[in-house]
This record gives sequence, C-alpha cells and structure tokens, in this order.
Amino acid sequence: MFAKPLNENYEDELVKAFEEKARISKLEGLVSNIERRLNNDNRNRYRSDMGRRSNNGNRNSYQSNQNRVPTCFRCNRVGHYKNNCPEGRNARVNMMDEYDDQEEYDYNEYGYEEP
Repeated sequence: MFAKPLNENYEDELVKAFEEKARISKLEGLVSNIERRLNNDNRNRYRSDMGRRSNNGNRNSYQSNQNRVPTCFRCNRVGHYKNNCPEGRNARVNMMDEYDDQEEYDYNEYGYEEP
C-alpha cells in the first residue's frame, strides 16, 4: 500500500538512464548506416563483376582485360583496336595519295594559292 521511498539521487539515475538510452539509439543508427553502405558497396561490386565474367557460367572465373583478345570495331577482326586498324589507316593514306601530284590538285577549289 505504501509507495517505495524515492532514492535521493533518483534524478541523477534517471538522467543517466536517458543518456544511456540516447547513446544506444545513436550507436544503433550508426550500425544501420554502416550496414547499408556495406550492402550498397557489395551490390555495386557484384554488378561491376558481372560484366567481367566469362560466358562459361562459372561465377568464380573472371576474364581480365589483359587476357582478352582485342577486337576491332571498324573491320571486326581480332588482334587490334579501331584506333590501330590498318584499314582505317589505309583509307586516310589513300585520300592523301590522291593529291600527291600537286599539278592535279585544284588549289582554287578551296581558295588556296599554288605553292
């Protein structure tokens, strides 16, 4: 029937309990933020690794860029890239060869004077 007598420093204990609860809540929030970041990093890493997997279906076998055979997007041949394509280089050289003989070149066509 009688209520317990209050401890003399109940206010101090109450403040400590609230501070501890606030500290626990803050730490739980930090932990959840770290977990979310780790999940996002792992998800992004998994997505970037998907593009490097070889076609044999084995998830653990990756093909590095150094082991790939270069394929040209200009002539679709293997062994070189587009910027080193011999066909493209020949086309540019052939255009220059057309006007090798300066006598055939019409300088007036572009507003240039003959050398």
